[in-house]
Amino acid sequence: MSGVAQLEAPAASSGTALWRRLAILLLLAAALFLPLWHIHIIDRNYPLPGSCNDLIGRWVGTRAALHGKDPYSPQVFAEIQAAYYGHPISAADRVPDQAFNYPAHLVVLLAPFAPLSWLAFRLTFLFTVVPLLLLSFWLGIEFLGLRIPRGKTALIVLLAFSSWPVLFGLRMLQPALPVCALMLLACYLVTRHQGAAAGFLLALATVKPQLVVPLLLWLFLWTALRRQWSLLVSFTITLALLLIAAEIMVPGWFPEWLAAIRIYHALYPTLPLQLLLGHWPGMAATLLITVWGGWRLWQLRRCSLRSPAYGHAISLVLAITVCANSIGNPSVPPMLQAQILLLPAAALLLWTKRPAGNGYPVLVYRLGQILLAWLFAAVPLAVAGESLFRPAGFWYGLPFLNALLPIPLTLFLINIARPEGDAGEHRTAPVGDQRLYRLRQHNHPSA
Repeated sequence: MSGVAQLEAPAASSGTALWRRLAILLLLAAALFLPLWHIHIIDRNYPLPGSCNDLIGRWVGTRAALHGKDPYSPQVFAEIQAAYYGHPISAADRVPDQAFNYPAHLVVLLAPFAPLSWLAFRLTFLFTVVPLLLLSFWLGIEFLGLRIPRGKTALIVLLAFSSWPVLFGLRMLQPALPVCALMLLACYLVTRHQGAAAGFLLALATVKPQLVVPLLLWLFLWTALRRQWSLLVSFTITLALLLIAAEIMVPGWFPEWLAAIRIYHALYPTLPLQLLLGHWPGMAATLLITVWGGWRLWQLRRCSLRSPAYGHAISLVLAITVCANSIGNPSVPPMLQAQILLLPAAALLLWTKRPAGNGYPVLVYRLGQILLAWLFAAVPLAVAGESLFRPAGFWYGLPFLNALLPIPLTLFLINIARPEGDAGEHRTAPVGDQRLYRLRQHNHPSA
């Protein structure tokens, strides 16, 4: 009998593992399908005008520049409005302006693809961005130095890809998606001592300067203190070539771009905390968090690649970037694609032990967990509401109610990030980080 029991035990165990894998696959399928279904409901019940997406204006502006027109001019602005809304727009329509408000070196990057038809250009964008995002998500976890098993890493990557900011960003063909992916890839390349490649990617990412500048400032300081100049040299040369080409293709573009940026920020000034606290209190709270985080980053400026501090510093500067960036007009659902940059912070939160005690560190830790859970729970709730009741604006906007996610993640990172040798470093650092750090210090005492 004992022999039969021993044979049945492994069979039962393998059966349980199979059911667990099937359950995980079903959950992943649901996590991917439900946001796509919610997007379908939005498109069906709240039809967007014309070719409503964030890429068509860049395509029209680039094609205009290749034909000798100024993409910032009123003539091209009218062409972009007509392409976006599907018909010519007059002042009586009272619709949000759609303009070419990117720096002109975006024209240089898109010029090889601009002769394509709109359908071919859109498909090229999707077929390029989707694998780029998946790769950047994987490597964006790798550079943290956490000892996460590959299976769990793959699970995190798939969940991140199926999150609402990513899938709705793909629906809107948002150029922020490849920019965020390039930034995560560059942070990984730095850990592989590929500073020249990282500098090249970061130069390309400057088409969204409001996203990449904080990361550049910290990396430039970090590399200068270590006297490693390849990143800075590569970035400078690449950006200089892009700007020269941009000036040739769009002469005198810089003042026009600044004017377009001022108009854009006048239309969409809202920071995440301004939604919660109001204009001036929200701005003051954002400034306080930014300064506090900046001080912590200054303390981490001499961290080595072999310590947890590097991953903490990169995650923190990316989280601060999302905190300090506009999320759009508060009267419409905000654009949250920059939350892709929160992936390293979210991985650290998931892989970190609960802080001791019951004070402020535990509060931000729990609040971060709650908002991360809401990121994935909101879409099923919206789909259920649309199925059981009639579609309404409440269900439409439910997944967008996650604009405050970067706040607890930033505060969490400020709390756990410590300079190397600080006594508090190992108190709240991830368990995997501690083991990896001790192992690397044993094998490389000079690191």
